[in-house]
Amino acid sequence: MLPFSLKEFIEINNLGDNLERDYRQYIETSSFPYVHNLSQAGDQISQYLRSIYNSVVLKDIIQRRNISDVMMLERIFRFLSDNIGGLLSTKKISDTMNSFGRSINVRTVESYIDAFLESYVIYQAKRYDVKGKQYLKTLEKYFIVDIGLRNEILGADHARDIGHILENVIYLELIRRGYDYFCWEG
Repeated sequence: MLPFSLKEFIEINNLGDNLERDYRQYIETSSFPYVHNLSQAGDQISQYLRSIYNSVVLKDIIQRRNISDVMMLERIFRFLSDNIGGLLSTKKISDTMNSFGRSINVRTVESYIDAFLESYVIYQAKRYDVKGKQYLKTLEKYFIVDIGLRNEILGADHARDIGHILENVIYLELIRRGYDYFCWEG
C-alpha cells in the first residue's frame, strides 16, 4: 500500500487552487494518509514520521533480520534517502561507508537493502539493457516511499533536490498505476 498520490493529497486536503503550492506542501509534509488527521502546526507530523522510522525502519527490520549494527543500518538508509533517483551499486555504497571509517561488506549492504525493500520503505528500479533485452545486475536507482519521511530523516535542506524528488514522485505514481519502472541502458 502506497501513500497518497499528489492528486489524492490535493483532494483529501481540499486544495487545488495553486498546484505549485500544493506540490510543495505534498513534498514538504508527508503523503501518508494519517498525516491528514494531524495539525500542520507544531511537531505532530514530525513525531509521526519519526515514529514510522523508529518502528518500521529500525525496530521491525532489526528484529526480523537480527541486525546488530544498528548505526550502519541507519547510515545506509540515510544514504539511500539522500541519493534517491541516482544510479547506485552496493559496491559504491560499501565503499562510501568504508571511507567514513566504518567497515561493511557488499553482502551486508545487499542484505540491508533487501530488508528496506521488503518493508516497502525503499523501492528499487533496475537498469534494463534495451539492446540485450535483459535487466542489468548493477547500478540500480532507489526511491523512498514518502518524501516527508526523507525530509524528517535528512533535514529540510534536502528538500531542495527538486529533480530527484520529482523523479521519486513520478516513480511512485507509475508503480501506483501498475507500471514497471526501470532505467534503460542502450
